[in-house]
Amino acid sequence: SSAAAEVATTHLRRSRPRTLRLRLTLLTAGLLALALTVGAILLVQLLERGRVEALDAAATSRVATVADLVTTDRLPDALGVAQPGEVVQLLSREGRVVATSANASLTLPVVSAQVLAELTERAEVAAGSGGGSGDGGVPVVLTAPSAYAGQARIAAQLVEVPDSLADAREGETVLVVAAVPLGDVTATVRALGLSLAA
Repeated sequence: SSAAAEVATTHLRRSRPRTLRLRLTLLTAGLLALALTVGAILLVQLLERGRVEALDAAATSRVATVADLVTTDRLPDALGVAQPGEVVQLLSREGRVVATSANASLTLPVVSAQVLAELTERAEVAAGSGGGSGDGGVPVVLTAPSAYAGQARIAAQLVEVPDSLADAREGETVLVVAAVPLGDVTATVRALGLSLAA
């Protein structure tokens, strides 16, 4: 009977360290998995933010360039674009296309009337005009559907057109709008997320 008790005690002593070792191993593995998951999520978010900021920089740069061309009366027949899928237009407050890039139509505005109204309101606030006319200050940016590229980052700035612009009314304030598609960013972020999850 004492031999059986001694064997049971020895077995109990041996199983405790294994159980503690197993618990520590599982805890460490769980914490490592959690840290890797959080790191992967942060990596995807940082990549997405960086790509969107790059699109914003391209769109606001294009808006500022076209606004300068308008105010200095050097507007070309077709507005230039640099990014794939980018569309640039001059839109009246009513949504009439005054000028456009070669890859867009003179009859189809790049944004809907609702988005145009929101862009105009934000641009007026940015310009400090409170609804008046004049130079548009800094470009405003938002994400919205584009008539040409699906979801896009859209930059806009108010600018007063010179009298010489053929399709504009004298002293009219128009909105310079540049839309850069978000499709590539979305696809890249989705692919990275899937590869990190696998």
